[in-house]
Amino acid sequence: MRRIYPVLTLAAGMMLSGIVARAQVANESSDKLKSIAVRYLNEAINGRKLELVPELFAEDCAFHGMHGNTTYGGKDGSRLTFLKSLLNAFPDLHYSIDVILAEGDKVAMYCSAAGTHRNDFLGVPASGNKVSYKESFIYRIANGQIVESWSIVNVGGVIDQMKKKD
Repeated sequence: MRRIYPVLTLAAGMMLSGIVARAQVANESSDKLKSIAVRYLNEAINGRKLELVPELFAEDCAFHGMHGNTTYGGKDGSRLTFLKSLLNAFPDLHYSIDVILAEGDKVAMYCSAAGTHRNDFLGVPASGNKVSYKESFIYRIANGQIVESWSIVNVGGVIDQMKKKD
């Protein structure tokens, strides 16, 4: 019986090291996926380097809207057009990542955003109002690029803040 314990201990150690090695690979993969999403917010949006968008998003990336609509924002430049409009309306817009999670090929982020409404946006004339909101993003990433994107934000709440009279 005493001879079995070293063998069992060795077998258990080998199994555990395999599990740890797979977990390390998964963590490295998750870290790579997270770095793409973080780079988009920190460099492209906060850093105003919109030239990174074609690098970070696949040409045929699917943008899923809150009402079930899907647009494909690479080829026609609609993603860049929207981002330019957003950053023109809120020149000081800044995102902070509150929570970031990755699993499989997806990254989810819960973010805080704030900026000053300086130019027309969504049909609302510039108000000079400070606007803050929360936004959730989910990205599916393949081959180092975002290939699908979901965003959840209370657009009505943002519009209310833009229109608010002091």
